[in-house]
Parts: sequence; C-alpha cells; structure tokens
Amino acid sequence: MKLENIKTNFKAVFHSVAKNYFIDNLIVKNVMVNGDENASSLILLNSAESSVEIKNINFNNNKNINKMECGNLYFENDVAISISDSIFTNNFSEGNGGVICIDNIYNLNLQLISNSFYKNKGKNGGALYIAENKNLNNINDTDVKINFENNIFKENIASDFGGAIYSLYNKLYLASTKNNSFTFNKAGLMGGGIYTPKSIGTNLFDFSDSLIQDNTVGSIINNYSTKPSYITLNTTFNEESLYINAGEYFPLVFNIFDEFGNIMIDINKYYSMIILKLEIIEKNEYNDNDDVINYYLLGNTGTFINEISINECNENQIKMINRRGIQYCENAKCKDNCPIKTSANCVPPKNISLNINDINLNKCECLPGWKGDNCSIKIYIDYK
Repeated sequence: MKLENIKTNFKAVFHSVAKNYFIDNLIVKNVMVNGDENASSLILLNSAESSVEIKNINFNNNKNINKMECGNLYFENDVAISISDSIFTNNFSEGNGGVICIDNIYNLNLQLISNSFYKNKGKNGGALYIAENKNLNNINDTDVKINFENNIFKENIASDFGGAIYSLYNKLYLASTKNNSFTFNKAGLMGGGIYTPKSIGTNLFDFSDSLIQDNTVGSIINNYSTKPSYITLNTTFNEESLYINAGEYFPLVFNIFDEFGNIMIDINKYYSMIILKLEIIEKNEYNDNDDVINYYLLGNTGTFINEISINECNENQIKMINRRGIQYCENAKCKDNCPIKTSANCVPPKNISLNINDINLNKCECLPGWKGDNCSIKIYIDYK
C-alpha cells in the first residue's frame, strides 16, 4: 500500500478510534497535513485504549505544518505501540516530535525495534517526543514494558531541545535498551542527542549500552542535557582574606551544570536571565547600628564564602561619594596628552577634597627614566 503526494486540511490522513491496528509494508511519501482541528497528524490514533503494530514501513518527506500540534505519528491515552524494521527519513513537524509524538499518556507500552530515523525535524525531539505521564494513580512498574533495540537516530534536528529524543515521561527509566546509536543529531538550544528538562533518573532510559557521539548544539558537542541543575564558583582564592579598593570590580566566574554534571555552554543566551544574589555581612565589631549600610554592590552578583577587606584609595586615586552616600575610589584623570601607563602617572594634588576629580588640578607625573612636559623624553645614562 502506498500513500503519496497528499495534502489535507483535515486533522489526519488516517484517523481511527478502533482498539487494535496492524500496519505492514506501507509506503508514505510527500504527505502534508495542515489540520484545521486539534490533534492533527498524518496518522492519528487516539482511542481511549489501543494497540498498534507497525512493520516494514518507509516513511519519508512528510510534513505536519500545524505548529500547535505534535508529530506525524500521534498516539495518546492507554496505548501499546510496536514499531519495527521501518525507515523514517526527512519528515517534519512544526510542533514537537518530527516523526513520533506520544502525548496525554495514561499507560504506555512501547517497542522500538530495528528502526532508522534519518534527518527528521521537530521543535522538541527531532525524531521522538514523549510527554509526561497523565495518570495520577500509581502504575506498577511491572505493567510498563518499553524496549529500544537496534535503532539508529542520525542527523535529526530539533529547533529547540532534543535533537533525536525529548522525554518528559517518568517511567522511561524502566526501558530495556540494546545497541542503539545517536550520532550527528542537532538541537538549537540544548540536548543535541537526547534531552529531558529534569529528573534523569526517571525521565530517561539507560543509554550506557548505546553509541552517543558527535551530537551538537551549534558547533559545540552536546550529546545529552537537562535544564540547569546547580551552580559552582570557579574562581580560585589563594587566601581566605581578599583585599580590594572601594569601587573596584571583583571578578567572579561561575559554572552552570546540568543534571549529568556537564558544564552548560549557552551559546544562544537562552538562560541569560539567570540571576545570582550576593549577600555581604559587614565585619565590624564597633558598629552597633544595624540600620547603617555603608556598602553597595553593582554588577552581577553571586554567593560565596570568603572574607573581603575594602582598602583605602591608593595614592593615584580620589575618594568619591555616589548618590547613595557610598564611598568609592576613582582613578585621577589627566589631560589626553598625559601618557598614562606608558611613561607617566596621573596623580591628584595632596589634601584634595572629596568628590573632586579635575583634570586641571591633577598632575601628570613622569615615571622614572622619563622627563619633559608630556613625559615623552627618555632619560639616558652615560656610563663613560
């Protein structure tokens, strides 16, 4: 049987609410589903309880362009699915699951045996998307039968997460797996090969027996990932006490990790709104007024444990007071013809008042070995 060169605005080419299905030796090619109703898909099976077996199908160049819906093969509710010896190539879903979407799950038995998924594309899960478990009642683990064996996931693409597979299903850890490969898949944000937002101990299968390599996000290898899980400080301090001048930046570097312990490289700035809060406890045994705050933080903030001492301004700095009444240090400013850091320093006059940093009052002072009005003449020593 062959389905080829079909376009439809209905919710499915093949839609059934029967209980049992068997599909064998089917070729599906160049089918486009737009879907003017909910739950659109090329093959849509959404009876309350169903069992479907799919064998030896060639499924390629099919599209579900309804961005509100999921997958080209859509299953839901209490479902037992067996798909084997089939090839899925160049399929596209505007929503989740480039090929297969399993949603609204109340009970799931899933057998994927000896299938190939090549160059499929979806929003989350370039080949396979499995939603969360909707059954609030406890399901015995012995009732869940999931088997992934001898499947190839190659060059699939997710525009967001999970180049090959995206899972929210909290029983997937019960899956039996053997000899699966995930290679050269891509994701736009995270999880080039496999992705779950959280709970890798339940939402993902054991892929220690699988080949997972060369899956990427952008040009970065990212075989599997989750959302950010924890943050560590990556700045090393040689001493417990740290000394800085008021108003200076204090650089800190933090690493964000996913649940796998991978450092997250967020090339698309997707998590750029993460904020770290830094709290300072003033160490001053003579300050009895808890309402007085004589420090203020600017820039990015974080949490760490070290003692920081704020030094007085150095000889080339001037004490300034900001609009909050907090003191900080500012480097003295000189005219543009003063070669600061080359052959001169800009030095404030002695006994300068607070909050005055005037280029007409500050002095351009030559470094040793230099002279002249602009410190541009090098001093040579005659050893004769």
